[in-house]
Amino acid sequence: MSFSVEDRRGPRSREWPTFLIFTLVILPALAVAFVGGYGFVVWISHEIYGPPNVAFEAAPPAPESADSDGPNAAPTDGVDR
Repeated sequence: MSFSVEDRRGPRSREWPTFLIFTLVILPALAVAFVGGYGFVVWISHEIYGPPNVAFEAAPPAPESADSDGPNAAPTDGVDR
């Protein structure tokens, strides 16, 4: 049994269209599906369990200096007006 050149070109001639469909249609659709699916899972988990809570302790207030009128005091240049 012998194969001619035309017999071997058949599958090879379909490589570029298959490659383009795979890279331009199938892979982007799968990426959107995975990201959308992950977002859906996160959204549903927030609906069921509530939003995530971050447990932290508030820092103690910084001590104010004696010559300051508070954190929002206007800067003084030593001249009374």
